Amino acid sequence: MLALTSRLGLPASIASKLCASGELRARLVSEALSILASKRIKGSPRSIAALAIYAAARKLGLHILREQVAEAAGVSITTMRRGRELAGGEQRG
Repeated sequence: MLALTSRLGLPASIASKLCASGELRARLVSEALSILASKRIKGSPRSIAALAIYAAARKLGLHILREQVAEAAGVSITTMRRGRELAGGEQRG
């Protein structure tokens, strides 16, 4: 499991590049941390955080593309596609 500082820092860093609103960013990070706590996935801390942010955005009904999260997190789009099960299916978005 990620160290606590990585778990908090990476999702917040990625979310800050995607959301201008502080309240929306806080909801996104909170949901991502919930997802991280409930799922066990393997990968680099950055890719895990990116996948959690994308899954959280989907769960909250935010229109944030995989490509946008990949760019904000500095991970490949292939990494984002790998996490479809975490994001709730294979829908494109």
